[in-house]
Amino acid sequence: MVKNYRYLLLVALALLLIVSACKGGSEEVSEYPVIGSDPLDVHVYETQEEAMRGWKGDGFNDDVVVRASSWSDIDALVKAHDEGLVSEVYWLIPIDIYKNITNAEQIIRTYLEIAKAGFPEDDLFDMKMNEGCLSGKVRGLEMHVCNYSNLPFVKDPVVLSIDACFFPDMADMRNINKLGAVKLLMDSLKLKGLRVKRAEVYMGIQDGHMRPIHRYLGEVTAEMLRKPEMINAKEPPKIWAIKDRAENLMVAGLDEDFRKFMDEEVPRDDADDPNLRLIDAAMLARQGKFGAALAEGEAVCRDDKEYCLGLQYLGYLAGLAGNEQWKERFDNKATELVPKGITIPEKLMYASPHPGQQ
Repeated sequence: MVKNYRYLLLVALALLLIVSACKGGSEEVSEYPVIGSDPLDVHVYETQEEAMRGWKGDGFNDDVVVRASSWSDIDALVKAHDEGLVSEVYWLIPIDIYKNITNAEQIIRTYLEIAKAGFPEDDLFDMKMNEGCLSGKVRGLEMHVCNYSNLPFVKDPVVLSIDACFFPDMADMRNINKLGAVKLLMDSLKLKGLRVKRAEVYMGIQDGHMRPIHRYLGEVTAEMLRKPEMINAKEPPKIWAIKDRAENLMVAGLDEDFRKFMDEEVPRDDADDPNLRLIDAAMLARQGKFGAALAEGEAVCRDDKEYCLGLQYLGYLAGLAGNEQWKERFDNKATELVPKGITIPEKLMYASPHPGQQ
C-alpha cells in the first residue's frame, strides 16, 4: 500500500512538472506580440540614420530583421551587422513571382540589378534559392531576398521594418491601389504568425526615397500595426480611402474626375487635411498651373511642417514638365521654409529608374 502511494505521488509530481514546463513554454512563446493578433508598439522614423540610432539605443543584439522595402540599404544593414546589432535579414521585395514561379530566381536577380541593390558580385553569384528566397551571405550578413508573400517561417522573434515607399512600387507592379498593397502585405505577414519584438515604419521622405504625397501610406501602416482590428477589417477607414482615391486620380491625370471627387465626395471636415491639399497642389502642377501649385504648397507647409518637402516634390513635377524656371522657384521656396530638423534630400531617389516607378 505504501509503495503504491509513493508511486502515485511520484506520478502526480511528474505530471505537475510537465504541466509547469508546458506553461513556461507557453509564456515564452507568447512573450512577444503577434502581428495581426496583438497591438504592436510602433516606432516611426523619418530617416535611415534616425532608425539606426533607434536600433543602437534599444540595445539590438544579433537580431533577425524582416524588412519590406523597395531598396536594399545594404550599407546600413552591413554596418549594423558589423556592430553586432543584426544577424540575419529577410528582405521582402515588392515583385510578384507567382505568374512565373519557375523563373523566380531570375526575376529576383533582375530586380536586384535594376534596384541597384549593391550586393558584391561574388556574394550575389553564390546566393541560392531556398524556400522561395534567394539566400546567402552578403558581406558577412545572412541575407534572404524574398517575394513579399513568400516569407518562410521564422522561428525567432523579429524586428519588423516596413518602408512606406514599398507600397507605391508594389501597387504599380500588381496594378492595384496603394491601400490595397498595404492590406495585401499585412495579410501576408499575418499568415506567417510573426512574433515581433520591435516594429518600425520608415517614411524615407527626407532621404528622398518616398514622395511626400505618399506620407499617408506610412501613417496607415503604423496604425494597422498598432490596431490589428484594422488589418482584419474589410474596408479601411474612410479618410485613408479618400486620400488613396485622390492620389490615384491625380497620378492618372484624370483632371475632371479629380476635381469632381475633391469637390463632391470629400467631406468638409477632411478638406483641410494636409496630405489631401498637397495632392491637390500636385494636380495643379501636373496641369501646368505652377503659380497656384506654389501658393497651395506654401500654405500647406506653413500649416504643417511635416509637409514642407512637398515644395521640393512640386519642383520635381515642374522639372518633369521641362520648366526649369519654376522648378528653381519651388526649390528656393523649400529652402526658405523647410524648418531646422528636417533634411532636404540632395537626391530624389524616386526620380531614378527602379522597378515599379510611376
